[in-house]
Amino acid sequence: MRIEIPGLPPVECSPNARVHWRDKALKAREYKEVVTMVGNLERHREHWAAPEKATVHVTFVLPDNRRRDRDNLIARAKPLIDALGPFKSVTNRKGEVVSAYGCDILKDDDPKHADITYELVYEKGKSMTIVEVSSAGD
Repeated sequence: MRIEIPGLPPVECSPNARVHWRDKALKAREYKEVVTMVGNLERHREHWAAPEKATVHVTFVLPDNRRRDRDNLIARAKPLIDALGPFKSVTNRKGEVVSAYGCDILKDDDPKHADITYELVYEKGKSMTIVEVSSAGD
């Protein structure tokens, strides 16, 4: 299964980002919702059922050849990987759902259920994140 997400994971999701925690949480939530929406469309189109163990390959398509820290890009992708897992909802103190994400493409994102690799590719003028998921048995 191949999922194409426009743009790169938000800069605010980097552990090195100098932003208020609330802004960071908002950007992470928004990104999880985008990944969930795109992932669910692909999952239904492909009739995908989460395998017991999956291989996940994330490709960051960068618009230019500027120097970037690969580790920070990987850290920024945490909301993306979280959104590929089972459905979760987050509630506030009143019990109201404030966020819901997860598209059931992976059983979980731990090493028992997913082998995750990352790659950086340069394509002038393009900025996207491509996620390719397959059953580890394939």
